[in-house]
Formats: sequence, structure tokens, C-alpha cells
Amino acid sequence: MFSRLFASFAAALMAGVMLVAAGPLHAQSPAPYPKPDLDIRLAGEAYASVLMADGSIVIGGVFSQVNGIPRNNIVRMLPNGQMDMTWDPDIGGAVYALAVDSSGRVYVGGRFSSVRGESRKNLVRLFGVGPGVVDATWLPEPDAAVHALLVSDSDTPMIIAGGRFLNIGGASRQRLAMLSPQNGQALASWNVPVNGDVHALAFGVQQGFLHVGGRFTTIGGIARNRLARLFTATGEVVANWDAQIDTSGMYPESAPGVYALALQGGYLVVGGSFRKVAGLNRFGLARIYANSTVMSVDANWAPNLNYGGADVDVQIDAIAVSSTGTVYVGGQFSHAGFYPDRLERNGLVRIPAGSSTGAGDPDWNPQLDRQTRTLQVAPGTEIVYAGGAFRHALALDRVGWVALASNGAALSRTANLAGHNGLVWSMARQPDGGLIVGGYFHMVDGNQVRQYILRVRPDGTLDPDWRPRFNDTVETIAIGGDGRIYVGGSFSSVNGQNRYRLAKLWPDGSPDASWVPRPVDSNASIQALALTPDGKIYVGGHFSGIRHGSDASVPRGNLARLFTSDEGAVDSTWNVPVTRNTGAASVRSLQLSPDGGALYIGGHFDSVGGLLRGNIAKLSSGGSIDHDWALPTDGIVEVLHYGADGWLYVGGSFTQVGGYPHHRLARVSPTGNGLADAAWNPSPNETPLDIVIGADAAYVCGFFTQIGGQTRMGLAKVSLTGSGQVDPAWNPVQDEGFCLAALPDGSNGVYVGGILELAGAQPWRALARLPGTGSDVIFANGFEP
Repeated sequence: MFSRLFASFAAALMAGVMLVAAGPLHAQSPAPYPKPDLDIRLAGEAYASVLMADGSIVIGGVFSQVNGIPRNNIVRMLPNGQMDMTWDPDIGGAVYALAVDSSGRVYVGGRFSSVRGESRKNLVRLFGVGPGVVDATWLPEPDAAVHALLVSDSDTPMIIAGGRFLNIGGASRQRLAMLSPQNGQALASWNVPVNGDVHALAFGVQQGFLHVGGRFTTIGGIARNRLARLFTATGEVVANWDAQIDTSGMYPESAPGVYALALQGGYLVVGGSFRKVAGLNRFGLARIYANSTVMSVDANWAPNLNYGGADVDVQIDAIAVSSTGTVYVGGQFSHAGFYPDRLERNGLVRIPAGSSTGAGDPDWNPQLDRQTRTLQVAPGTEIVYAGGAFRHALALDRVGWVALASNGAALSRTANLAGHNGLVWSMARQPDGGLIVGGYFHMVDGNQVRQYILRVRPDGTLDPDWRPRFNDTVETIAIGGDGRIYVGGSFSSVNGQNRYRLAKLWPDGSPDASWVPRPVDSNASIQALALTPDGKIYVGGHFSGIRHGSDASVPRGNLARLFTSDEGAVDSTWNVPVTRNTGAASVRSLQLSPDGGALYIGGHFDSVGGLLRGNIAKLSSGGSIDHDWALPTDGIVEVLHYGADGWLYVGGSFTQVGGYPHHRLARVSPTGNGLADAAWNPSPNETPLDIVIGADAAYVCGFFTQIGGQTRMGLAKVSLTGSGQVDPAWNPVQDEGFCLAALPDGSNGVYVGGILELAGAQPWRALARLPGTGSDVIFANGFEP
């Protein structure tokens, strides 16, 4: 369910686009309880950095906070490690490239539309002091993204930009331009068309040569695959210099190109995603003699960055060289070197200056957990500043940026980059009143890393010690009476241990090392869990088989029953395949009857156990299909909830249930022939995703903006009597975002989670707790009123 529904949201969130539900504002009642009040966010990412003459560093990328302080996509960190509180350019979009001139002015390239609230497109020059004001006299205004910048003040001032643009500085320039230092206009005498994006720029040992890297195959009308050398003054391609970058045979998901260039004495170090240079095997990284007028590769220098045998191509995004000649290389890879001396290096490796073979330093390992995209080395030192998509360095919280000592240890200075609002997809209440929350998020309250799952203590505060680390989305959570926590989703590891789509955690958050069931499909997902009273667990999602330990796979069609003990073996006595005639089937919701004797399943399917069943079915605990209970829907069923009032509540994208009109929401009899309640028909205008049944009402959560004829932004309280009227006094408007999960709070209220901005006129990020009454009273005694 998550993959289908969230794909479009993820792209919008990372691009900084707010999801606004249309409709008029209403009185926002009830106000939330004071806790939980957690700022749940995605991690930010750094794409570019540049060192200033005073030792400060400017970081650019995609983020909205730094150490919990608002900063949109650019920040300046002072030499003492503190943020420059006065410098706030407020870039309205992604920053991909940075440069600085001798006057301390900062050049910012990327894909953005505003700076400090003023319209500015994709490339600006900022004053390096004060608040970061735009230089209004310099207006290149490229029509598409800028990925590379090169600025020189020596002899002849030069500003060179590369990227995706076709027009810049008032002239047609295909992806590469030299700009006037005075006004940002393209120089008329310098026009070098490139047929693919430019991502890297570097002068030669002397500035008479310019090296250009990217995704192109021609430059200046001359065939050059991903890398070229030009005469800087004229832009003419050097005829006898051709690196012959070879990307043939690369895997389809690769993005072939040259993405990083740096000088190391008399060498040009070239990084990117490729397989050969001048006929020599060079996986993403090579060293070329820079002084030679004829292109020549260093035949001995072969760092061999790789993924440890996996069928994935590496990509090098950043190269920095210290004053001693030590080379630092960042990108997407997991290992460096050749077996048996191969080193584990996740996204960052150091190659000593004296290494003639390019072997990595075995004693330097910051242990980042994701890729590096930008690198700087403090002049005269081996102190390294790294930025990227990582969240940890040496098990310390370092989100998007880290300062590393000469021995590779993380320094105390931090610039934790937080992105846009996270998403809560699932919740479960613990026996002690605590709350386990899962979804798509990475950070809480500016500095606390929580990867896709967190625990809220009974008092409503974040548990500081409960820190399991999942590597991808948590979609469903179930908690047993013994307090053990079962988790499903699209992840493949927990705390660095292999856990493919399924995991069991002890109450303290540590993974159960012995419980290791796993779906066999590469595109599998687990979307629903239901614990039985007798120590088993139903698992629904998209998969064709499940294995545990070293045993062979057991065929199961999107639905299985596992043992909660030992290794999580598949129950061999229970096999009910769920299928579709065309397209992939999935089970998206599971609901047990109160006595555990019946299992209701919802999702996207047309057959269950070989019998026709349209998206909803009822099974016995023994696995037999209830032949009488057959009420097909004409759309996907996303949620099932067994109410204390004896009805089974059904939500999804359907317009009919059992042949009768019911738009997206219905309640049906869980017994007999499953007849739907014809009178109860709130009819939301978009899909409900979760339902909570309280003592006198149903709380409906989803994508809708209208329900029961009333405007409600993704969350409504609906009467259990009559036609399902919407409570006019209960309207905690989410002005921006949607509600994706709901859970009773054990009192008379409800937890809501999703993509939230406001609830009850107060700012809430992804998670809130609301009283079940229409009163505006905020309970003063905290989490448990």
C-alpha cells in the first residue's frame, strides 16, 4: 500500500512542495493534547560545499533545518563550528554547486526559483558577509539547473558554469558557459555547445586548460564521451586529448557520467560512473597525467571502488585533495580495493598521497552509512568536511554533514540537516501505554536520528534510548501481549542486520536475532500484520513465497501464517493463496474477529483460495473460505476495522460493495452473508486509509477533503448511527497534508499520523493526539488526561 500511495508524495516532499488540501478554513476544534509534540522529519542532504578564506564553510543541498534552526537549502558554519546566525540567503530550491571568489562572494548554482524571497533562477552571487544578500548587479538567470561552477580571480577573472541549461546570461548556451564577472552575461566569444548535462569542472595544472565532465557524448561539435579537455581562453576542444571514458555494459539503473574532477599535483583525478578509461578497467575512479599534452592514464593507480561483488555500478560524486596530496573520494560504493585486501568503506575512502596503486588507507574509516556527495579539506590539514545523504558516522548522529579529524573520527561540531516533514504510516500501543510509530522519516526534533521507527513514552515524550535503525519504510506494526513488536514494510535491514521486510523487536527495541522469516521476491512488501491468540501471526502484502533461516522457500501467495516463536517458520498447515488474473495482487489489510476464529482480508485481488473474491474475503482460522460471506467491491480495499458495535468497517477506493452503492466507506455484517448497512454511507470523496471506532463515533482518516457533505481535510468524526453524519463540532483541520493512520489513545481520544502541518490550529509534524470531544480545552496534565 505504501509504495503505491506514497510514490508521488515522496517526490513532492523532497522537492519542497507542500501538499495542500483545497477548501475553506473552519473553526479548528478540538485542540490537540499538549503531547506528543515531536517534529518528525525526513533527513536533509548536502550536495555542495565550499570553504571560505576565514575557515568557515558554506553547505548547500536540500534541507529546511540545521541543528533544528530554520535554514532553507544553504547554511554557513563558522570556524568555531557554530552556525552563522546572521547569514540566511533562504534559497527556494535545491543547491547543487558552490564557489567563492577572492572578495568572499559566494556563487550558488542549483535548481531554485527564489533567494531571500526575491525571484532568482538557478544561479546567483551572494555577498559573503551580513545576511547573505543577493548581488543585484549579477544576473545570469539560466533556464535550467546549474550543477558545476568554477571561479578564478588570478590573471583574468573567470566564472564558468555547467549544468542542464540551454540559455544563460542573456544568450543561447548549451549546458556550458563563461560568464562576465561584472554582470553575469554570457561572453559572446566563448560558445561551446554540449549535448548532455555538465556536472564537473576543473582547470589543468595551468589555467590554460579546462576539463569538463558530465553525461555528454559531444562537446563543441567533437565526439568526447563524458570527459573533455578544452583550451580555456577559446573553448576549443583539445584534439589529441581523449580519455575514452567507456560506460558500455553498465547496469540499467546506472547513470553513466563523470561527476567529480580534482588535481593531485601533476595528475587529474576523475570520478563518476564508468567502467573503463583509455581501455583500462577503472570502476568509477581513475588518475590521468595532467601535464601531458597527450592523454595518458596512470596504469598502476587502480583503487577499485566497488559494491563487494553486488551487481551494481559505483558512482563517485566528490573528490578532494589535501595539501599533502592525500586523495579523499566520496560517492556510492561499499568497498575499496581487491580481494583479499578489500576494505569496507561505505561512501568515503582516503587514498594516501604516496600510494602508487591507489589502495585505500586501512586505518581511516569514518563508517558513514550512506553516500557522500561533497568534500572539502581544511587548508594545511587533514581535517575533512563531508556532506551527503548519510545519517551516522562511527555510530554518532551526523545527518548530511560531518567534520572528520585526521584519524577519521567525527569531530564534535555538527550541522545536522533536516528536510521536509516526515510521514507517519503506522502506530501500535504498548501494554505500558507507550506508542510505537513507524513510517517514512529519519529525524526528530532537529538532532535526534530515528530511522523509520520511534517510541513515544507513556508521558508523550520521545524515548531517548529506544533506537532501532531500519533502512527503509515501516508500513505496519503489531504488538503482542508479551510486549514483543512485529514490524513489516519495505526495509531490508535493522541495525545493520539482514531483516528483509519482516522483523521482530524485543521491547527495548533490539532485533530478535533468531526470528528471521523473509519473503523471497526482490519487489516484496509487507503491508499488514495480525497476531493470533495462540502464538501465530498473519502476514499480508505482495510476495510469492517466504523462507526462514537456511530452509527452502515455502510458496505463499501474498498471505501467510507464521509462528511467532523460533525462526518464524511458515505454518505448513495453512495455505490460502491470494491472486489476480491480471496484474499483481496484494493484501493490504488484515482484521481478526474478537475471538480469533475468523480472519478478514482486504486488498487488491480477485481470487482467494481458488474462489472468486473481489478485494475482500472472510477466512476461518483453519484457512477455509466462508462461502456465504461474499460481497465483492469494485475497487481496492485499504482498511478493515472490527468495531465494538459488531460491524466490520471497510475503506478503500471502491464505489460499490456487494453490488450496492457505497463510495469508499461502508460497514458490513461480519457474519452471515456480509450484508452492508444500506443507511450508513458517509461517502468521502477520496480514499480512507484508516478507521478507529470509538464509543460513539468512527474516526476516519485518509486523503479526502469532503465527507458526509462536509469539508474535512483528511480526518473526520462520523456518527455510528443513521447515515453516518459528520460531527460539526469536531474539525481538527489539517490545512496542509493528509492523515494516513489513526489509533485509539486508550482514553477518549485518538492519535493521528500522516503528512501533517497543522492540527487544531497548532503546528504538528506528522503525529498528533486529539481528544474525542469537540471542546477546545487543552488537557493540562499531559499525555494521560
